[in-house]
Amino acid sequence: MRNATLLAIVALTIVTATILRTDSVAHAHRTSRGDGYAEALQAKARDRAAALAATQRAAAREREARFVARETARFSRLYGRRVARWYPLVHRYFPGQERDALYVMRGESGGNRKAGATNGYRFNGLWQLSRGHARKFREVTGRPYFWGVFNAEANARMTAYMSRGGRNWSAWAIRP
Repeated sequence: MRNATLLAIVALTIVTATILRTDSVAHAHRTSRGDGYAEALQAKARDRAAALAATQRAAAREREARFVARETARFSRLYGRRVARWYPLVHRYFPGQERDALYVMRGESGGNRKAGATNGYRFNGLWQLSRGHARKFREVTGRPYFWGVFNAEANARMTAYMSRGGRNWSAWAIRP
C-alpha cells in the first residue's frame, strides 16, 4: 500500500512538473515573440490555404478551358465551325449529351442563332423553338419569347428544359 501511494505521488509530481514546464515554455515563447505571434501564425496558415485553393481553382479552370477547346476542334471537324462554336454553351446545358445537342442544332439551324423556319408554325433560334412555347419560354428563361428566342443562352436553356438535358429529342424534327 505504501509503495502504491508513493508511486502515485511520484507520478502526480512528474505530471505536474511537466504541465508547469510546458506552460512556462509556452509563456516564454509568447512573450519572446510578442502577444500576436500565435494569431499571426494562424493567419499565415489561412493565407497559405487560400492561396493553394485559388491555385487549384485556376488549374481546374485551365483544364476545363483546354478540354472545351479540344472538344470544339473535334466537333468542328464533325459538324463544321458554325455549329462547333456553340460547344461551350452546349457543354454547360447538355452535359454528357453534347454530341446529340450539336447534331440536332446542325439539322435545325446550321448553327445560325437567328435562323427561322415556317412549317405551318414559326420556329426560331439555334434549336428552332416554336412560338407555341412562348409562355413556357418566359418561365424558363426569364425573357419574352420574341426577344429571347434569338439569344443563344436563352435558346439553349429552353431547349435543355424541353429535351430533359438532351435525353429526349422527340419534339424536334431532327433526332440523333
